[in-house]
Amino acid sequence: MKVIIGIGNPEHAYGNTYHNIGKVAVDMLAEKLNVKFGTENSKYVMGKIKLNSQDFVLAKSQVYMNLSGDAVLAICTKLRISPKDVIIVTDDIDTPRGKWRFRVNGSGGTHNGLKNIVEKIGTEFCRLKIGTQKNSDIPLEQYVVSKIDSQTQAELCGVINDAWTNIFKQQFKINI
Repeated sequence: MKVIIGIGNPEHAYGNTYHNIGKVAVDMLAEKLNVKFGTENSKYVMGKIKLNSQDFVLAKSQVYMNLSGDAVLAICTKLRISPKDVIIVTDDIDTPRGKWRFRVNGSGGTHNGLKNIVEKIGTEFCRLKIGTQKNSDIPLEQYVVSKIDSQTQAELCGVINDAWTNIFKQQFKINI
C-alpha cells in the first residue's frame, strides 16, 4: 500500500494559498482517479483506490502545517504502515515555481511542516515538492499564506498534473 498525503492548513481562509498546494495536489489526483474522501478523524481525511492491483490511500491533513507530523503519524498508525510507504505532498519555497521535485528520504529542510513530520516519523518517506519560490519582498511567513492569483494557479495546476503523470508512470508503472 502507498499512502499519498497532502499537507497544508485546515481553515477555509487558507484554501487558495501557497502553503496548501499539497492538499490541492491530492484533490487534483483524487478527482483524476475518482477517489472520494471520508472523514476518519479530526487530523485527516482519506480515500482508497486500487490501481493495477496496487492499493493507494489518498489523504489530506486537517491540522495546521507546522503540526503536520501529528496527522501523518495518525495515518501511519491507523493503516499500520511504514514511513517508507508514505509520499508527502507539499509546497516548496526552495524549488523554482513551475517545477516539481520527487525525493526519497532526506531532512525537513527549511519547511516547518516537513520538519515536524521528520520529528514524528523519521526521514524515510518520499516527498513530492511543488515549487512555490517567491519573487517578492513579502516576508516568507506572509507569502506562504498569501492568495494565489489565477494565472499562477493555472501554472501550478499544470505542474501538478505533470508531476502525477510522471510519478505514477515511473514509480508505480501506471499511466493515469
